[in-house]
Amino acid sequence: MKNFSFTLIISIMLLACNGTEQTNSTSVQLPASSFAEQYSMADFKLNDNYQYWEIRKGTDLSTAKVGHTVLNKYDPEKFTALQNDLSNRIEAVQSDYGFDSQCLPSYCPIYGVAIRQDDIVVIESQQDLLVFFDYIDTEAEVFVYLNKNGAVPKSYEKNALGYKVLVAWDDLCGTHGEKLVQVFTDGTVEDIKELSETQYDGCY
Repeated sequence: MKNFSFTLIISIMLLACNGTEQTNSTSVQLPASSFAEQYSMADFKLNDNYQYWEIRKGTDLSTAKVGHTVLNKYDPEKFTALQNDLSNRIEAVQSDYGFDSQCLPSYCPIYGVAIRQDDIVVIESQQDLLVFFDYIDTEAEVFVYLNKNGAVPKSYEKNALGYKVLVAWDDLCGTHGEKLVQVFTDGTVEDIKELSETQYDGCY
């Protein structure tokens, strides 16, 4: 009886080890290419000939102060080279809408402003951003397109469909984690696999 019990225990342990190995063998390979720390105008393939564009954080609607903060310029030297009329016009642009938002529990729109010849183009929705990019077909476009709603792209791999991307996400109210997604060139984003999920206290 003792020999039978010992054999049973060893069998269970072997099965457990085999199960662990199977899980490891089916694990998803993570994208290896890191996103750049910053991008220039040349890193985007836009839908038209633009001289310059920038990403802004708009007015916090919980305050009486009106204005914006420039988060990214593509490129700073191109902005400096703008004629006074254009630079004044682009500085005067404000929007209450955006392709992302910040300032919880209040609201600040994150939006884009671009210059195309003498025209000012405002990018104030996810659809506007997709039209502006035309296709999601560069690393820079993937990063900007996914970097919203508490998500941060971490690494990527280009493939025949577009890009496979490792994303760190946060629902901003108790849960964060990482997942793999497929970004198609038409802007469609599909989850491939949830990699981790962690609970924390509080909401932003």
